[in-house]
Amino acid sequence: EGISLDDWAKIRQLIIEVKNKEVGREVMDLLETKGYSCYEKVHPLMAGLAVIMIYAHLDPREPGETTLIEKPTQLPHLRWFNREILKQEVIDYVKGHLPNYMIPDHWLVLDHIPTTRHGKADKKKLQHLVATQLAPSVNQVSNKTEADVARIWKEVLGIEEIDVTANFFQVGGHSLKATKLIVALNKSFGTQLKLSQIFEKSTVREQAVLVDANTNEELWKIKPAPDAGSYALSRAQQRFWIMELVEQKTYASNMPGSVKFSGILDTAAISTAINFLIAKHESLRTIFPTVKGVPRQVILSPDHTKLKIDQVDLTGNPEPLKVAKEIAIKEAKVTFDLTSWPLFKVKVLRLNSDLYILLFTIHHIVSDGRSLEIIVEEMMANYNAIIEEKPMSQKSLQIQYKDFATWQNDLLKNGSLKTQEQYWLSQFMNMPVAEIITPEFQRPNTFTTAGANVEIMLQNETIYRALRTRERYDMTEFAFIFAMINLVVLCHSDRTDTTIGVPFSTRDNELLEEQIGNYLNLLAIRSQSEEQMTFKEYLSNIRQVVYDAFQNNSYPFDLLIEKLEVEQYRNRMPLFDIGFTFNHANRLLFEGKDRKIFKNLTVELFEKTYQSVKADIWFNCYVQEDGYKFNLEYNSILFSENRIAQISAT
Repeated sequence: EGISLDDWAKIRQLIIEVKNKEVGREVMDLLETKGYSCYEKVHPLMAGLAVIMIYAHLDPREPGETTLIEKPTQLPHLRWFNREILKQEVIDYVKGHLPNYMIPDHWLVLDHIPTTRHGKADKKKLQHLVATQLAPSVNQVSNKTEADVARIWKEVLGIEEIDVTANFFQVGGHSLKATKLIVALNKSFGTQLKLSQIFEKSTVREQAVLVDANTNEELWKIKPAPDAGSYALSRAQQRFWIMELVEQKTYASNMPGSVKFSGILDTAAISTAINFLIAKHESLRTIFPTVKGVPRQVILSPDHTKLKIDQVDLTGNPEPLKVAKEIAIKEAKVTFDLTSWPLFKVKVLRLNSDLYILLFTIHHIVSDGRSLEIIVEEMMANYNAIIEEKPMSQKSLQIQYKDFATWQNDLLKNGSLKTQEQYWLSQFMNMPVAEIITPEFQRPNTFTTAGANVEIMLQNETIYRALRTRERYDMTEFAFIFAMINLVVLCHSDRTDTTIGVPFSTRDNELLEEQIGNYLNLLAIRSQSEEQMTFKEYLSNIRQVVYDAFQNNSYPFDLLIEKLEVEQYRNRMPLFDIGFTFNHANRLLFEGKDRKIFKNLTVELFEKTYQSVKADIWFNCYVQEDGYKFNLEYNSILFSENRIAQISAT
């Protein structure tokens, strides 16, 4: 009823669900009178519901014409007497017909499917069954070490229940949380585990064994260096000292920041807060003179390093914001003399009675990204204490940056990093061809950091597909994103041998967690792909390459350059022209739930003062609550906007 004769001819195939044989026979009789071929099927898994499926299709009209509906594939013999056997046979069957990412994670065998009074599956009762019978079985801790490691996991991951066999990176862990985990483990157990070991041993049970085997490793403990008039530079400091020597009076190594305050800013309190910070951290009192032809770091006394903050009053200016931007750009490009203190500058601009801008520029030789966060956090805490008329924190540091530098140099002298050295030398036994992505314009004879950038926000659907792919191939978040970036590079290059530079923090000792200083190493991650590789083989290769690089992250990049006897070009980075930074932290210190709060002030970041880039192209990935945000920085002397648009659209 309700279907005209003409419409019947248009309906080529039907699948109808009926709830008893009598009704099924009537339906089949009707369909056969309309020219359909029919058959019925009671699926074994639906036997408890007495549901019958009617399959019907019109016979082919033309020679060779086929139908889409065929008789459903029979399930293999199911031994109903054993639920586990039944479940496994169903799983095996499904695995043979569906891709891995479509295979359910959990299976539940029931005596019958609960139904409503209309004979349909009762979804509410099914949900209750799932909630009660599929409650996750948690592998509990079996000893004190496992219990302590599990407690640390809960703190780092912010979850209540920990399965000791669960993979850290599949229950909310990522590279930033892995860093926090390694610091917490080392602090709690007195070990000196390396970050790479977390990637290798990624369950509570495995890490507990690792902890028990590595407790009290004297070699990796950082101790205060003996008092001296000067100290050796760390390898990271040497890298920036050489850059400064080669480039001479450049702002390429500057780390500028600017903050806008709305409210009444107490400039005297800001000055006191910053000077208290300077007295606490030796890095902020360090200069780099040459002693007998060798650069050394000299720490100045707090009594001789009182910083006077420059203040500029723009309240009478007709365009204070415009002038403030111009001053910010100028301050960001200030040059430093590494032999003279200070190696940072602070300036406060007053735009009106309740609007201020604080400009802060520091040289990279005494700072890194984490250091800037520490500076903001401690300056804020000191400022708030002063405003509230409370004492500032007197907590001192157990070690200072010079102690880390001395320890690192000792490691290199006693051969503790020899294995890592051999790994990196083997990676570059045959030197790669530079310029993976050929510049459009001629490269200048001198190093240039003139840059521009484009930003990309991925859609949620794209992110979901990416995450499912990552899980399917068992890759960490960093390794997967790196693989995708490398794939983009390959798409715009005629080479299959790529090297991408990745900054890597060496703060895997709990004593370094709150230190100001340059703790960055550079990993030149080289991968060689083959055109006939499948996607699975490509990802497997990248996963291994990244893992190996992380395993050997302590060997200094600049020392590798020395060992390889790479020519130090005046106009480019050695070994790589493409860089990648993966940042899981929120870039905006003054937004979100973890924002920094100054007493009686509304704070936000001021506009970025200028664009600079340390390589030809640098990919930045920021993981935010609403997805991944990519910032592609590029050297505007070498590439046009159109060329970069092509790359960013890949």
